[in-house]
Amino acid sequence: MVQPNTEKIGYRFYSCRIFSNYPTWIVTWSTTKGDNKKLAIFERKVLRKIFGPEYNLDLWTFERRKNENLYQLYGKPTILTFIRTKKMEWFGQIWRAEDDILKKVITAMIQKKRPLGRPRTRWKYAVKRGIQLVDVNASIELALNRERWRDLLGAAQALEGALS
Repeated sequence: MVQPNTEKIGYRFYSCRIFSNYPTWIVTWSTTKGDNKKLAIFERKVLRKIFGPEYNLDLWTFERRKNENLYQLYGKPTILTFIRTKKMEWFGQIWRAEDDILKKVITAMIQKKRPLGRPRTRWKYAVKRGIQLVDVNASIELALNRERWRDLLGAAQALEGALS
C-alpha cells in the first residue's frame, strides 16, 4: 500500500487555508508588533508540524528545524508579507476611488478632544509604514498610478519581514 505524503498534504492544506481563503477583514486590521509576533509564531508552529524534525546523522537524533530552514522549505512569502501586500492592494483600490465613503473615512480627521495616552495606530499609518519599508521615497499618492503601484506591490512581496 502506498503511504500518502503527509508533508505535501499539509503544505497544500496550509497554503489553501491561509492564502486562498484569507478573511477579508484581515486587510482592515491595524496590526501591532504583538499581533505580528503572534502571527509569525503561529506560522512557524504550523510549518514545524508539516515539515517535522530534522534528522542529524552525526548524533543520530531528531532536531528541531531552524526558522530559516522552515521558510526555505516552504518557499513562499510569510503570512506577514502576505498581509502587508493585501493591505497595500486594498489601499490602492480605495485611494483610486472617486467620492467613495471609504476614502472619506481614511482621509478624514476627527476634530474632538484627544484621549490620554498614545494615539491608537490607524490603518492608514500602518499602510504608510508598509510603503516606506518597500521604498523610502514612495508616498501614498503613488497609488493613483496603477503601473507604479503594481511595481511597488511586487517589491513588497519580495521583501520579507514584519509589518511594523
